[in-house]
Amino acid sequence: LSTLSAGMAHEVNTPLTGVASFARLVLDETDEADPRRPLLEKIEQQAFRASRLVGSLLDLARGRPRELSPLAPGDLLHEAGRTLTDEAAARGVDLAVEAAGITATVGVAVDSIRAGGTMVWLGNAGRVVEIDEFKVVWRQMTIHASVGVTRSSVDRAIALIADGSVPVERIVTVALPLSEGVAAFHRQAADQDIVKTVLLP
Repeated sequence: LSTLSAGMAHEVNTPLTGVASFARLVLDETDEADPRRPLLEKIEQQAFRASRLVGSLLDLARGRPRELSPLAPGDLLHEAGRTLTDEAAARGVDLAVEAAGITATVGVAVDSIRAGGTMVWLGNAGRVVEIDEFKVVWRQMTIHASVGVTRSSVDRAIALIADGSVPVERIVTVALPLSEGVAAFHRQAADQDIVKTVLLP
């Protein structure tokens, strides 16, 4: 099985390397404002992604132990957003709610919205974030921003957390005692990989 996998990996990786290389050559000669540039970037990214997948399958077939390494939540969200970009561009969603306020999640929201769609921007953890203005203008998006909440929405949110409907453990990056609240705010402002911080009484 390992011999067969090695042969298949070689046969698949060779054309993938060619695709990624030619995409990079064209990208180097393409202006930043060219509307075709995102498509070329997608070709290059997906070629590298497919190559990594082939390598992972080869390691699995050979029984090679997997190496664990730290992973930044922001990078994971950004990668997930790029993976779904094609499907979102083809269909897109009518409404995206951005509740984290960091560059990675804002990028995911923008990529997922159809032409003429709307983004409701609630999160402001990053204060200053990068946004692809070309996509916003080209797709004629509408962006609404709000920091307001009502008592009923807070009660509803608490109820959803209490009954397990909201997987809190997936979105809370740091949990600290209330006494460290000031330091927690400074830490979140300085580190965009922190999605949500919870202060414990």
